[in-house]
Amino acid sequence: MKNKFTARLCIFMCLVLIVSMFAACNIKDKNGDASLTTLAPDDSWRPGNDGTYEPVILSKVELAELVSEALGEDAKDFNGDLNSLTPEQIQKVEDLAEDKGLIIDKDDNGNTVIKKEEVPTTKLSQQEINEILTQASVKDPSNISKEELEEISKIADDNGMSVVTKPNGGGIEIVKPVPTTTKKATSATTKNNNATTQAPAVKTTTKPVKTTTAKYVPPTHGTVAPMGTTAAPVPIAGSDWVATYGGSSNDIYTDNTMTSDGGVVSVGATFSQEFKGNNKGSIAAIITKHNAKGKLVWKNAFSGDNNVAFENVTVLNDGSVIVVGYTSATNFVSDAEYKCKSTIEGIIIKFNAKGEKLWTKVIGGSGDDFVYSVAPTPDGGFVIGGKSTSVDGDMKDLGTQKIKAYIFKCDANGNIKWRNALSGSKHSSVESMAVTSSGEIYAAVACISGDGEFAAIEGTKNARRCTVALKLNASGKILWSKAFYETGVTDLYSVALADDGGAVFAGHYSSSAEGNKYTFKNIYNGGTPGTYDGVMIKVDAAGNQGWMLPLIGFESDFIMGIAKVSGGYAVTGYTASTNRDFSISSKGNYDGFIYTITNSGKAQNIYSFGGSGADNTRAICSDGKAIYVAGTTNSGDVYFENCSPKGTENACVGFVCRFEFK
Repeated sequence: MKNKFTARLCIFMCLVLIVSMFAACNIKDKNGDASLTTLAPDDSWRPGNDGTYEPVILSKVELAELVSEALGEDAKDFNGDLNSLTPEQIQKVEDLAEDKGLIIDKDDNGNTVIKKEEVPTTKLSQQEINEILTQASVKDPSNISKEELEEISKIADDNGMSVVTKPNGGGIEIVKPVPTTTKKATSATTKNNNATTQAPAVKTTTKPVKTTTAKYVPPTHGTVAPMGTTAAPVPIAGSDWVATYGGSSNDIYTDNTMTSDGGVVSVGATFSQEFKGNNKGSIAAIITKHNAKGKLVWKNAFSGDNNVAFENVTVLNDGSVIVVGYTSATNFVSDAEYKCKSTIEGIIIKFNAKGEKLWTKVIGGSGDDFVYSVAPTPDGGFVIGGKSTSVDGDMKDLGTQKIKAYIFKCDANGNIKWRNALSGSKHSSVESMAVTSSGEIYAAVACISGDGEFAAIEGTKNARRCTVALKLNASGKILWSKAFYETGVTDLYSVALADDGGAVFAGHYSSSAEGNKYTFKNIYNGGTPGTYDGVMIKVDAAGNQGWMLPLIGFESDFIMGIAKVSGGYAVTGYTASTNRDFSISSKGNYDGFIYTITNSGKAQNIYSFGGSGADNTRAICSDGKAIYVAGTTNSGDVYFENCSPKGTENACVGFVCRFEFK
């Protein structure tokens, strides 16, 4: 799943922001003591919710995290007041808030206020409270230190609970979500911090706490669809090998693709200083090539005078490699080639099969421009897609609104041959594409705009965030469009071609307390409102919807990629569930998985892997014989026990591994 630059990398930002969270929560006395004062256990827990809830204003900590994620270094002087920001900065914060499903509102003075829809919660029993405090070795419940708070947060996270910072220095409280609710809420959807627009925060496991097991409750709307596989899960095969990439900080693989020799190229981003040399950017881009036996063939790290990250990669007919991403650096090409040196520009780099850079190009205008997706075309060129807020440069005369999701066709040398876009007043971006042998293009578009050129697509006005499926001909004309949407959010950001000329869109969705009413009205959402279930949807060449397959657990389940394999498809992602379709996933906070599905949409086999930490599988590719998956992990045990380097509690490593059908 591929969204905004900062959102994609927030798994790393969380490591930094947790420090500021502690600082914001702590109450210093006149002697400078940084211990945290809380209410006594009997008084500090939120009472149960009756199922009806209203949006609430973000806490100062949550607002600071949002602003930091949206503005990066520009947020270092943020004082907690949105009105202290420039209009351009406020717009960036609002754009990110909308991406995350938050609510933009105004107070009585006309100032911007950002709210979230609060999930119904219930108080813990005294026994549960005592167990958590005991495991965290809390000495004085009325005076919790920041170290004890950190341990409490870990234990709560590991058991599906949340630590909430009370306003105005009022300490903390621990709550757990109401397992189910049938009462109609006053708001449209719930907020989930593990949404696909961002990777989940890095977490490590601790001793378990006794919690309530979620129970199956029939859906409020529609009938119950198949849960996924009805047979006992059968492993695909053991992994042939796993390789990691990392340094002293955090490293992540965002995408991978197979090469003609059976190897794999993987791309992503790194925060590790040793890969950046003397350049000033805090984020550098990485690319590696492994052969079919797991040996590192070549690698490159690209850093400049500011940040750069790779998002997507593909291999052209001649074996060359095209990588796309975005950068705020100004020293990758000549001054004349930059459309604007003060904003984010899209970047395209071509390598030969040996990993030698052939050329670099930037695209965009005076706004911010991102390239999220690339796919090869049968004529030897490629198409790119992403998001832009520019109205000039390469984006001139595209769409009636400022924010646009675009697709460009390029030849093998990166020259633009044609352009097309859909625009609206809010976020939209091309997240993934697949091209047929005749040059027709299937595209998955993230959309929260119901106006502009999206207004004519049924469903875009009904959803907080939806996925728009597009098909274009080889000349860039849109043949049809179709929205997948629900009462929550729908992120079907991966697409694979089908044997009959159609395509399969894969990802995940959530529902609000209203239940499923639209695209997934006949599917039961497996968790509490706001949790995510994986899902795949087959469409034919004319855009008619065929089979639909959910992959469901009681916790959040994310499908991040899909690949065509012999006889069907394989999807990958990560899950917090340990039941239903993910009953063999129980190694850590988030486990990676591979699920195989037949051409007719029936789940076959599952393979689950991971360690005791968070294992976030983000990409998959296959030649029909082998499957490669890639992602990031902070685990250094179980599946990743023999890896070097290893992930740790404080640093993630990128990983790529190979599976073979037996």
